[in-house]
Amino acid sequence: MQLQVRPAEAQAIAPQQLAFNALTGLRAIAAVWVIAYHYRSGVFSSLGATHILPVLGFGYLGVDLFFILSGFVIYHVHGQEMARPTIRIFLRFICLRAARLYPVYLFTLAIFASMVWLIPAFGFEVVDPSHYPLQHLILSILLVQTWGLTRNLTWNFPAWSVSAEWFCYLLFPLAAVIGTRLSRGAMMLGIILLLVTVTVVYLTSFNLTMNQAIGWRALVRATTEFSLGCLLRGLQHRVRTETWPWTGITAGVAVVWAASFYTPLPVGVVAIPLFATLVLAGSIRGNVISLVLSWRPFVAIGAASYSLYLMQAPIEKGAADLEQFLSPSRPVQSAGIVGIYVALLAIGTTLVHLLVENPSRRWLRSRIDTYMPVRRPEEPR
Repeated sequence: MQLQVRPAEAQAIAPQQLAFNALTGLRAIAAVWVIAYHYRSGVFSSLGATHILPVLGFGYLGVDLFFILSGFVIYHVHGQEMARPTIRIFLRFICLRAARLYPVYLFTLAIFASMVWLIPAFGFEVVDPSHYPLQHLILSILLVQTWGLTRNLTWNFPAWSVSAEWFCYLLFPLAAVIGTRLSRGAMMLGIILLLVTVTVVYLTSFNLTMNQAIGWRALVRATTEFSLGCLLRGLQHRVRTETWPWTGITAGVAVVWAASFYTPLPVGVVAIPLFATLVLAGSIRGNVISLVLSWRPFVAIGAASYSLYLMQAPIEKGAADLEQFLSPSRPVQSAGIVGIYVALLAIGTTLVHLLVENPSRRWLRSRIDTYMPVRRPEEPR
């Protein structure tokens, strides 16, 4: 029996195995960078971290790296099955993504709820309840708090990116249908168009900063970068990239990005090609970038990066009283307090990762596989 293939598939090459350890390590760098950015004006303020490392002031770009990396991996895992989506395939995909996102997400919301309503009943006030309205909690539970339904972010505010990513998941079938039908040239053109789109919206609508976390700007930021990740993985199916000099390419793009700190080049815009290069380089085994990102501490942190990312705000709020002991005039004491914060974040992340994230993901995945199993093609008779 002769197989029928679409033109775009005819151009595909044997897909190379991804270096998943390196991509996991890249998640660690993105998560730690975002946390350092959020902590820079609070926990890390007494250490003058931003003055020592100006790159920390651009830590919000770690979310952009997350979006590109997420699109890349999601397309790798689900791209082909979503090329001809059915309601059943789409529901399975959404259930799988909800099983990945919701357990830790709801757990951290519960921590905030206890700080807002439960702890005050015992005579302690950790946060100001007026800053955490119930209607915002409902929006957060529904994962739509970033979609322009409110003007500010409350509750677990870094989770805005989870809400934006959920929006990307809902649109993913469209990205898969288009991506799997594009030729190699069309895919390369699509990547260029997305980079141009990011530049245009940055210059015209983003007020010259990529730090957009709510409303249509946040959704444009997320969807363009998620789509970029999808196309990058799709391009790898059609172009042999394993022999490219990735170490030199990445170093060259990194130099351009570093120069943007001291030139009129927009730091946020130049970062996007760098992130795309890092994802591609990290996904291919054997080059220096992939080997560095596969370092065990990076991989260990990256494996728990989702719990780490969502626990940063509860730890910061819960330990807020420690900030009174931070002072530039007492560097040793301040360093000790920072160490306590880091230890609390590490312990909290580890416990949530081991006791909430991993068990819930395994159990929910088993339920989904039971009630919505993958249908394999029938064996030819």
